[in-house]
Amino acid sequence: MAADSGRSSGIDVSHHRGKIDWQLVKDDGIDFGITKATDGSSFIDVTFDTNWIGMRKVGLMRGAFHFFRPLDDPEDQAEHFLSMVGGVLHTSDLPPILDVEAYPTVVREQFYSLSLAERLRRVKAWLDAVERATGRVPIIYTNQSTWQFTLGNSEDFTRYPLWVANYGVSTPNVPANNWGGQGWTIWQFTSTGSIDGVNSGNPPVDVNVYKSTTQALVDWLDFAPRPAVPKLTNAEMINAFQVAAEAIDADPQAWMERLGLDYLDNPTRNRSRPYDGLALSEMILTGPEREALEAAVEQIIENPGDPDLEGLTNQDMINAFYQAADKLGMAGWTLIELAGLAWLINDRGADYTGPSIDEMNGLNDQQKATLMEVLGISSGDPEPPEEPETPYEDLTNQDMINIFYKAAANLGIPGWTLLTKAELTGLVDDRQAAYTGPKVEDMSGLNAVQKNAVLAVLGASGSTGDGEVTYPGLVNQDMINLFYRAAAQYQENGWSWITTAGLTEIAKDRATRYEPYTGPVIQNMPDLTGDQKDALQAALDDLQNF
Repeated sequence: MAADSGRSSGIDVSHHRGKIDWQLVKDDGIDFGITKATDGSSFIDVTFDTNWIGMRKVGLMRGAFHFFRPLDDPEDQAEHFLSMVGGVLHTSDLPPILDVEAYPTVVREQFYSLSLAERLRRVKAWLDAVERATGRVPIIYTNQSTWQFTLGNSEDFTRYPLWVANYGVSTPNVPANNWGGQGWTIWQFTSTGSIDGVNSGNPPVDVNVYKSTTQALVDWLDFAPRPAVPKLTNAEMINAFQVAAEAIDADPQAWMERLGLDYLDNPTRNRSRPYDGLALSEMILTGPEREALEAAVEQIIENPGDPDLEGLTNQDMINAFYQAADKLGMAGWTLIELAGLAWLINDRGADYTGPSIDEMNGLNDQQKATLMEVLGISSGDPEPPEEPETPYEDLTNQDMINIFYKAAANLGIPGWTLLTKAELTGLVDDRQAAYTGPKVEDMSGLNAVQKNAVLAVLGASGSTGDGEVTYPGLVNQDMINLFYRAAAQYQENGWSWITTAGLTEIAKDRATRYEPYTGPVIQNMPDLTGDQKDALQAALDDLQNF
């Protein structure tokens, strides 16, 4: 597995690796795992919480990284990372990690649009902000090429431990004069590892080694497996503190702040995340506090949620809000935001664990009553919400995404920008579901020109999409770009690759270029070499990650 079996071994993962069985990973000899948390100033890796809790559960040492975007404000990026990781990063976890690399091409171009001094300043600003907030010196992930040619081979960052990527060598090439004489701390020596528990090796996974033994890593982190936490969401744990505090006449907010748990609903989206804070046995509590909290947790585990809302998912609640808003003559998203429940979209399939309708203080009495009516609980007889009406017959979320991308192309703007303006970015969370959002005419975020552009495409395509798409969200132009990007790595022409793959038809005219790509998957493209297919797949992974 590793060049030196005496060193501690680890893997690093993101949502591209899918669901991971961390017990099998540990049983295969892995000592630590590093998982992606955030990217830029808004992207959240959807597998972060699952991976983070999974590693704790089996007793693996763990770390979390942020992918740096050169043109996003570094302080905003740091705040974004901290909003996800700051509350759950334990002192025995690896320090926070900043991923600095000039890849994919769009990132390299962003770096080179800035002066060298500005590139260095921005990276340092992220590191400083995170170190101030966590009290820990972050780790930098990079490679020789990125650091030498994009960051000027600067030695000004050598106080930060280095995680270096270098494949196919017995000893890694270390930038900045062997990192100022400090050398590397973690070495990612392959991107094609096969580890039990990670998709049976397909796709492969990055494998790393720590510079010394497992015991040395344990000593560095002062690591010991932590006790299990109650299987609750953050919202349910907040509820437990409120119930317990009422029982002993205490202030629940002050109580949580004393224990460092005020992050559970700050930002609000944290409420829907699984609880991964202090175990009850780790909390410094008085006798009455412990007794009251343990009783409250047990009560919530045995009787989860508001009985009126029991069995509803976050998506059920979103649907109910949109139906209620329609009755009230207002936008569904506006009603959700008034209730303080924007976090529902972060995990639509999860059980709803938010406040009861009576506790939604941002809603007035009429709005609460209408919501209860939609949910069928105004009479005290809870029922699931009715299926939402579909404004366009047989149209799926993916169909609507495709329509927006075509309309955006006609307008000369990115498709995602148009979706964002229409407040429809949530469509990507369940692409095959029936579209139940607003009609185009009711999309208040679009101007008249944009609405007309979408309606024109909608009218041309009818109420159905263009059939099964190979890679949801990708149009033919995206695939053309992938070919050119992948071919450039070999100093070859992208069009020659497209011709070899027999895909010249996808570029025959402007209209075709912005239709959804329905050709073969990359691995089934005829006449391409294995290396060409691998380069295309890597470019696709980077595009979807971006």
